[in-house]
Amino acid sequence: STLSTLCYNLSKYPDVLETLVAEVDEIVERCDGAVGHETIGEMPYLEACIKENLRLNGPVARIDRICDKDWTHPENGMTIKKGTCIRFPYYVIHHNPEFWPEPELFKPERFLKENAHNLVPYSWIPFGAGPRACIGERFAMVEMKIAMVKLLQRFTPALAEDSKINVLNGDLFLYSFSDFNLKFNKRS
Repeated sequence: STLSTLCYNLSKYPDVLETLVAEVDEIVERCDGAVGHETIGEMPYLEACIKENLRLNGPVARIDRICDKDWTHPENGMTIKKGTCIRFPYYVIHHNPEFWPEPELFKPERFLKENAHNLVPYSWIPFGAGPRACIGERFAMVEMKIAMVKLLQRFTPALAEDSKINVLNGDLFLYSFSDFNLKFNKRS
């Protein structure tokens, strides 16, 4: 799901695709064609593209937690009782203009090191956050990075005439879509 929507966004934003392909080509050439953990660690723009795509098109609709003890907000007095299910609709958080200026645009530079000071804590949570964050985040990121490098070495994603993402309404676990069409042009 994430790699499909990333290819769509890269196709939709050719300037981003061009910058990413240049980074991939440069680093892979410098590493004598090797693609592995060390290689992808030198690709900050690739990581930024994946993170921005996860912000726009995360694989789940929300994160649920159960309150394990009574808690009262120190400023407004609101109380959450032990056993209450709390749902964090992170799609809404990830598209909130208060946290993300121009939230519907694909702007990977949001996640580059020099812009880290602009990120609001807990406003990017596709893997959750804190002590209950997904333990598979690092593995998933490595897999996605290697897959994208391998793909971009051989192909360039491009929009087809009917390319669009229609998320299926009511799908609360995985964001699913139908009729998802892209072209992949072989690189020379």
